[in-house]
Amino acid sequence: MPAGKRQVDFDRPVILGIRPEELKAVARDEASVTGIIDVVEPTGPETMVTVQVGEQSIIARLPPRFAGRREEPIFLAVDPASVNLFDPGSERRIDI
Repeated sequence: MPAGKRQVDFDRPVILGIRPEELKAVARDEASVTGIIDVVEPTGPETMVTVQVGEQSIIARLPPRFAGRREEPIFLAVDPASVNLFDPGSERRIDI
């Protein structure tokens, strides 16, 4: 766990929350998340990429010249300090 966050042992499911701007496209060996590109949406100052990770879809906000294409693998990294956890029942953030 990063500085400022405490180690938490969960005996129940949690929801992992990551903002799209916290995901970065990286090389395979640097990835903490691997998925398949579903949608690439250039918007000018950024490119929004929808990625299928298992049964979940996530969105990454990537640089404007991102060159990935639909159905290609993508490797993403996230700074653990930017991750939030939520209780699936109440949807409230869990302080860590």
